[in-house]
This record gives sequence, C-alpha cells and structure tokens, in this order.
Amino acid sequence: MQLVLFPLVFISGTYVPIHSAPLNGIAGALPVKPFNDALLRAFTTNHAGLPWRDHGVLLLWGVAGAAVAVRRFRWDPRAQ
Repeated sequence: MQLVLFPLVFISGTYVPIHSAPLNGIAGALPVKPFNDALLRAFTTNHAGLPWRDHGVLLLWGVAGAAVAVRRFRWDPRAQ
C-alpha cells in the first residue's frame, strides 16, 4: 500500500509544494491533490464559491471506485 500511497501523496504536494507543471497536471487528475486543494480552500478563502473542478475529480474517482467495487465484490467465495 505504501508503494502506491507515498508517491501519490508526494507528487500531490501534500508534504512540500511541487513546482513542476507536468507533475501538477498529473497530480490534478489523481484524487489526492483535488482533495487537498478543496480542503485548504475551505479554510483559507472567504468562501467565494465551491471548487467545482476539485469536487468533479473526486466525484469521478468515487464513481469509478464504486463501479469497481460493485463489479468485483462477492459475498461468497468464487469457485476454483
């Protein structure tokens, strides 16, 4: 799990800011950076509006995760 999570969190700028346009573009499509940005915006701005792009990315990842879970989850073990 850490093999996937640590690079994801690192390139998303959670630990230190990343000043690379290509890396920020990739991180913006992954769920951690939009989550961080939406959370920080809630505490640092005057609530000028919702971060629709960040919420949209999180919504798409949630729908994709739910679709995979519904497709792959079984109550009974599969027959071998």
